[in-house]
Amino acid sequence: MIKMGQLMELVREIKSAPLSPGEMLASYRELERQLAERTSELNRVSNENAQIFHELKAAVKMREEFLSIASHELRTPITALHLSLQLLERNVSRDGDKVDLKRVHSLAKNSIELSRRVFTLQEVLMDLTKISRGHLGLNLSESELCGLTREAITQFQVLSKDVNISVHAKEPIPGKFDPVRISQVIINLVSNAVKYGARSPISISLESNKGRARVEVADRGPGIPSELVSKIFDRFARSSSDACQAGLGLGLYISRQIVEAHGGTLNVHSAAWQGTTFIAEFPV
Repeated sequence: MIKMGQLMELVREIKSAPLSPGEMLASYRELERQLAERTSELNRVSNENAQIFHELKAAVKMREEFLSIASHELRTPITALHLSLQLLERNVSRDGDKVDLKRVHSLAKNSIELSRRVFTLQEVLMDLTKISRGHLGLNLSESELCGLTREAITQFQVLSKDVNISVHAKEPIPGKFDPVRISQVIINLVSNAVKYGARSPISISLESNKGRARVEVADRGPGIPSELVSKIFDRFARSSSDACQAGLGLGLYISRQIVEAHGGTLNVHSAAWQGTTFIAEFPV
């Protein structure tokens, strides 16, 4: 990069040296070339600084939004867990009183569910940190996609027994997958369908064709508003405009990152009152 001092020195030389018209013209052209180079370099540095400033501003905004949402989402279950444990303690420490085992069981079950929710939120925060640092690693192994999907649904229905979920697969789909991460994607997609699909039946279809595995998770709910379809895979995005819906708005973002880390794609098709279908494709 040409420094300003060098340019000034060249200008002084041109002014002081006894030059012929041809030499003077050549010197001025060299000065003009170096000035243009200097201007170009300054513009490039200016653009880089503007880009850095823009990225820093966006990062600060994301951090503030993240902390606000995370604080709200964590405060609710932690407060409820604290209250549940207080009630549980009162029910088992009454001197001379008969313990209501049914009440104790209910409070203990509620406390476990609340602690599970806090743990889930903590895992989401850790995943976001890994993604932002580019450290979302996979533990790939020879696995079978249909079996992984059915295992994930079994885990999900332990906590949501009243959800109607069907799995359709004509044949096994072997490939290299991270079983834990694939389960995370399936549960995220199904959870999203339960939350925003008006508790309509959920259908999961799996097939393999020409070296690609395809997983479709479909509901029959009201669909995603058209203005939100292009944003639902963004950080902190939600599939509904209802601000009262719980959640960090990170499930779909993390799911897409996991699918893409497998070399695949995750997309969505939705229409008003015609349901929503999430489509994940993987190389096998």
